[in-house]
Amino acid sequence: MDLMINKIIDAVKKGKYTLDEPEWDDVSEEAIDLVKKCLTYDPEKRASASEALEHPWFTKFAKGEKVKKSLASKALSNLKNFRAEQKLKQATLAYIVSQCLTKEETDKMEGIFASMDKNNDGMLSKEEIRDGYEENFGIPIDDEELDKIFSAIDTDGSGAIDYSEFLMATMNEQALMSKDKLKQAFKMFDKDGSGTISREEIRDALGNNLDMEVADKMISEVDGDGDGEISFEEFEKMMNMVVGAKPKGK
Repeated sequence: MDLMINKIIDAVKKGKYTLDEPEWDDVSEEAIDLVKKCLTYDPEKRASASEALEHPWFTKFAKGEKVKKSLASKALSNLKNFRAEQKLKQATLAYIVSQCLTKEETDKMEGIFASMDKNNDGMLSKEEIRDGYEENFGIPIDDEELDKIFSAIDTDGSGAIDYSEFLMATMNEQALMSKDKLKQAFKMFDKDGSGTISREEIRDALGNNLDMEVADKMISEVDGDGDGEISFEEFEKMMNMVVGAKPKGK
């Protein structure tokens, strides 16, 4: 055993290795090439960390195949047109995105987000949004329009768009705004199961430090019949207006 260990150590010192073992049979050519570049004995010729990250294995496999241009264009168009100024709308969308979407529904959006997230920090900066827009549409987006996008989507004021915020703004409206998902979100607010949302329930969902006047204003903006509470029909109408759809009939 000691002899074998010594041989391995000696081979490491000399920069000798083999990739002929069966474990490597199903490894892609790109991955093997990356390993070889990282194990190059001469440090002057060995791939640096930054060079390794630019290797085709990372661009092709770690980030996934390049997303279809039409899908990316649709997502960016949704991003540009997204508006949800009301806190109640934002909270509802955040809940749907975090609790109601399946992996199958978000897979494609995850690929688009990853392709735009050039520095892999899990956030999209204004520069990354600008580059993504120009890459897919072939024309630059001006600073004013970029500011509008961030004003509407960067709900936590971080100065960047995280994945949840990206999903809120880019998801296909039929997937995001189905009646089943809206019912789940409505139940999140309607704690007592009465079929309506009161200002107390809004404060409970959004934080008890929310001013009563603010809660009242949020209700008045949605309360079509003026009864001081939000029914599911009023809630559904509000949410359909978020994505620019025509209000559905009751």
